Amino acid sequence: MKNFLFLFCCFFSSIAFTQSLPIFSNEERDKMDQVHDGMMIYNSTTHCINYYGDGLWRELCGKCATPPAQPTLAEIKRTYNSVTITLKPDRFAHQFALLPTLTLLPDTSAKRVIVRNNYAPFEQVMVLNVNDCGSSNPIMLDDVQFAAENPCGMDSIFVDKRDNNKYTSYALGDQCWMTTNLRYGKADDKEIFLETDKLRKLYTWDFGEVKMNVKTGKFETLPINENVCPDGWHVPTENDIDEMLAFYHNYGSNPLFRNVFKSDDNAHFYNLIEKKHEPLDEKLIFWTATNAQYDDAKCVLLIQGNEIIKHFLPPQVALPVRCVKNR
Repeated sequence: MKNFLFLFCCFFSSIAFTQSLPIFSNEERDKMDQVHDGMMIYNSTTHCINYYGDGLWRELCGKCATPPAQPTLAEIKRTYNSVTITLKPDRFAHQFALLPTLTLLPDTSAKRVIVRNNYAPFEQVMVLNVNDCGSSNPIMLDDVQFAAENPCGMDSIFVDKRDNNKYTSYALGDQCWMTTNLRYGKADDKEIFLETDKLRKLYTWDFGEVKMNVKTGKFETLPINENVCPDGWHVPTENDIDEMLAFYHNYGSNPLFRNVFKSDDNAHFYNLIEKKHEPLDEKLIFWTATNAQYDDAKCVLLIQGNEIIKHFLPPQVALPVRCVKNR
């Protein structure tokens, strides 16, 4: 009988001991009507145990029991202009450091994009999990260098042989995009100039159209009266936009995309019906070569803040063009 009572008491004590404390924030705790000496709660504001005694709430904040676990690598994605390191999800913050300089990267999320030219050359990346208890053992990543092949070729500046205009380009994943607006063509009924600067040119949709080669299934550069881009380049298609957006959402970073789409050239577009320039309110917008599926609208690339999306507009407007290099 004594043994039974002993086992019962132990069992009951273990149940009582494993029950969690009631959880309240500071605000919720202070609104409680019925409190008594010895009452205990877990404070979700301070992450400490509070107990009530002598008319006051008091606090117990113990030391950490265990340091954070070591991070686990999920994926390394390499392109010419970026390396993206993704860790398996856990409940910790993450510290990335470039070696041998021990340059600490500010972002503590589980996905970190390192952009070429943002930092000095590095040989390794050290990654730790961190929290209030300290830091974990590090993992050392050796194979984190940028991809060697540049989709834009050896020179980021190229000359359009038709008129000797110079353009800069930038690699986004496996694509090469113009980083300046197209300036080709003479003023006629298919092209509108911004009033403030004769070098800032806007185009109606049909002037920038490209077409698919039915034999190869690929979009190809057409004669200049049909394709406004230089030889070897084309107006981006919806497929180009989808590829770029996939790269942006999976591996992109805001600084990397600002290298491509920052511009003072996109302050206005031209409404052909009302024949007037209209502001875009900090938006950036560019033609694509793709029709909407169900109506006469045309697909465009719309950038507002950090959001990059596909959008559809009627063809009765004039917009900038950014070309993509053929592959």
